[in-house]
Amino acid sequence: MRFPGGIQLEDSLAQASLEGGLVVSGTAAQPQIQGGLSVQRGTLLLRDTEFNVRSSEIEFGGTSPYPNFTLLADARARPITGGVAVPLTLDVQGRFLEDGAGGATLDLQTTLRCTEASAACTDAQSGLPYTESQLYALVLTGVPNVENLPDDLGTLGASALNTALNVFVLGELSRTLADALGVDVLRFTPALVGDGGSTITIGSQLTENLYLEYQVDLRGDGLLDATYTTPDGRFTFKVSTPFDFGGSNSFQPSLSAAYNFDNRTSVSLNLENTAESTRFGIGVQYRLRRDFWNNWFTRDP
Repeated sequence: MRFPGGIQLEDSLAQASLEGGLVVSGTAAQPQIQGGLSVQRGTLLLRDTEFNVRSSEIEFGGTSPYPNFTLLADARARPITGGVAVPLTLDVQGRFLEDGAGGATLDLQTTLRCTEASAACTDAQSGLPYTESQLYALVLTGVPNVENLPDDLGTLGASALNTALNVFVLGELSRTLADALGVDVLRFTPALVGDGGSTITIGSQLTENLYLEYQVDLRGDGLLDATYTTPDGRFTFKVSTPFDFGGSNSFQPSLSAAYNFDNRTSVSLNLENTAESTRFGIGVQYRLRRDFWNNWFTRDP
């Protein structure tokens, strides 16, 4: 596949122009891709900060469908409290580590740093250069204050901060691609080194009452789900079945019918089909209010 006119991505959250060529070979169960794509120009919006892509490369080695990729982008983030804009550089480097059985984990390193040493990159209170935690807080909340970070990330180690940056950047990229492709959900859940399997989820609200979702892992094993809720909201019907492009998994539909007493309480009848057995079950679901635990721990003794 060659792209003489380039690949154009135009969206309110991101713009990019890519060039390159790819050679696809192998089988549906074991595809192989060789070649690369490079970003000639582009922008990426992370919350309210627009990054200009300085360079980005996606390289496929030809022995698997998994690429290595890099992204280097610059921005100037002005605190919402006022003051000079802080020059930022976002550096993302990723590679997939194959497990020999068709799967892979993503080794992803995301760093955020000041582009240059200057007064704009110095904390006015301490007189010290901004830490990566402070820069993350600036992009995330608009203020370089680590106390604004969730779960006390500012006081944790570099590993926890890198994981938070990975999740943040992947989440913003997924949201951007979902808007560009016109789908309601596009979510990439990577198997970071030490975690479980990676999955890609694509979902679309086809009608007001019908939602269709497809989830696939990096081995090609997928799950197709369809959910229909009656217009009055009383009944919800779900059908799901394994599905993969290689065709090794036959359709094994599982069915569920639920009666919804309200938006938090329901009772369901379930029929689950697997390659080994068929099981029937009855379930009751109750969703706690969002403020349940806050009210529990703050109530008077």
